[in-house]
Amino acid sequence: MSKKALRLTITICILLFSQKLLGWDIYSFDKNLFVGNIIFPQNMKDIPQISLYRRGLKIKTETDNASNKIQFTISDDKACNQFYILITKNIRAKVEDNTVHHLTADPNQSKFYRIQIQINGTPRHPLTEKNNGTKAEFAWRITPLTIYESGIIPDNTLIIIFNPDYVDKLEGGNNLELPKIVIKKNILELAGSQEKLLQEADELIMGSVDFLTLSHIKPKPEIKLNPEKKVVMFMPNPSDAA
Repeated sequence: MSKKALRLTITICILLFSQKLLGWDIYSFDKNLFVGNIIFPQNMKDIPQISLYRRGLKIKTETDNASNKIQFTISDDKACNQFYILITKNIRAKVEDNTVHHLTADPNQSKFYRIQIQINGTPRHPLTEKNNGTKAEFAWRITPLTIYESGIIPDNTLIIIFNPDYVDKLEGGNNLELPKIVIKKNILELAGSQEKLLQEADELIMGSVDFLTLSHIKPKPEIKLNPEKKVVMFMPNPSDAA
């Protein structure tokens, strides 16, 4: 395990220890922290590079070659209780008059999910849950969706640049972890070989949106595309430039 992956694991353990043994409420902080995992088959020698984006920022990932998984973390306002997850080969920005209006993806080359945290089977957020003496059981409700015909991506979406045909399912998760993104066991057979898989993943990354270019485009004042969508502007993560 790499040093960065070890630090991430230690952070998760500290959160779990604080919540379960010390009785701390991790949701009392301003932001919620969720850990995500992309799980690959154990027979793979090399894990392909995958780019993840959310709310205009590139998400840092850590590859754990010992466990054949990619880990990442996302944070959001403590009032947020649902996310969208999009696995797609490519995304495009709709730009007019030097302004980014929204991002789009091809519905025919994407897998799209809505995930919602539930407490004891009820879609509520932990902050609104009253302590009535019962043990809170956390789980994610996973709902496969179809992107609108327009291809517009909702604002609160975790975008994963990867071949959606290689994704088997989303499963599990709790109040600290997002549902695991499980890759099909026959991914090498579907790709043709390990080398072809790595090459395809690299090509998908190169063919995605040039976020450094988009960062120089002025944002459009926020408007609602529909009741569930907002304008999205992509900007580079300042930490990535360091």
